[in-house]
Amino acid sequence: MAEWTRLRSSLILVAANLTGRVSLLLFTVFLFIGPLHLVRMELWGQAALAWDSLLAVVFFVQHSGMIRRGLRARLSPVIPAHYHGALFTIVSGIVLTTLVVFWQPSGSSVYELKGPVRLLMRGFFFMAVAGLGWGVYALRQFDPFGGGALRAYLSGKPLRPQQFVARGPYLWVRHPFYFFVLVMIWSCPDLTGDRLLFNILWTLWICVGAVLEEADLVAQFGEAYRAYRRRVPMLIPWPKISGSQWLKVLILASAAALPINQPVWALEFGEPPPTVELKGELGGRLDATPWCSDELREKLSVVFYVSPDEKDTNNPASDALDKEKFPADRFRSYGIINMAASMMPNFLINAALKEKQKRYPLTIYVRDYNKVLVNAWKIADHSSDVLVFDRNAILIFRKDGKLTSEEIEKLVKTVRDNL
Repeated sequence: MAEWTRLRSSLILVAANLTGRVSLLLFTVFLFIGPLHLVRMELWGQAALAWDSLLAVVFFVQHSGMIRRGLRARLSPVIPAHYHGALFTIVSGIVLTTLVVFWQPSGSSVYELKGPVRLLMRGFFFMAVAGLGWGVYALRQFDPFGGGALRAYLSGKPLRPQQFVARGPYLWVRHPFYFFVLVMIWSCPDLTGDRLLFNILWTLWICVGAVLEEADLVAQFGEAYRAYRRRVPMLIPWPKISGSQWLKVLILASAAALPINQPVWALEFGEPPPTVELKGELGGRLDATPWCSDELREKLSVVFYVSPDEKDTNNPASDALDKEKFPADRFRSYGIINMAASMMPNFLINAALKEKQKRYPLTIYVRDYNKVLVNAWKIADHSSDVLVFDRNAILIFRKDGKLTSEEIEKLVKTVRDNL
């Protein structure tokens, strides 16, 4: 074997292990905490959902296409078969990492579980992770990053053929890895619009992928796998339901769940907001005194409800209002910080707030530790919301996300016309 061929093969092995491990780690973190906010594209609502759908579809097509035996057979004259598994891992790892890094939050919240139920869901997640480990142990010959054929080629030994033996979780369900990933996907206690979309798309893809994989397994193991398929359910340990039946159930369930993604606003134009009070463990002003939304009745008020990760998103709007020098006896601005919307430690957020206070000394800054306003007013989470209330606390302007220059002009005009 030429030295260059050995070096190339070794580098591909290293790349497959690296991309495989990093992408799976990022994906697991993504499933546990949600979007990582590594790249911000200023997409909100339906635009964010459309972008996220595109990312998911690209991964589905790449992954399901490259893993099919037919495609690998067509590639063999160009790319030797012993490279297929490792190259599949490299490309899949890159595409999966791209999905995780570029996934955009939609800003809408479906539900947020609290207390024992939240802990229960987290427990399901970690049990599913342990279940994946159980599945790996049961397989014995496990090649997660596709390097087995390449290592056999480098050693000059023939690749050991796979034997069909059902152990561990494979005695209960034919695709335990898929089952445990489904548990990880749906055990998220904070369901946002984009996470609901993710869950539905990935669940449907896993079901379709399991059906396609069954055809490959029957072709590989023949009657032994057909007999196994008659005895053991495909995706859910109980009851035994065929793959096509599960697919029909999931399509109907997904169609029923989609309307949940449309938020029902508690804030209506021409109406005052529900009264909320932030004090103690719920939050309050920077000097630790309570804040109540009844204060909005005293003056015309502009409220910036902001995730710490979006703290600078609407600085141009704040600067435009500051430049107007509206009279303090009739105008007030609030910066309410959605502290729970970020993984950033509170001491760093508080340090950033002090800098903000220096830049905008007339703005009153308030901390919301438990998404009180998100839940009470049904406003966008993980976003930068701009709300304007007149002197009777009637909502007269709202915008979720970054304001355009035209919207900033409209904001300033709304304040000026209602002072």
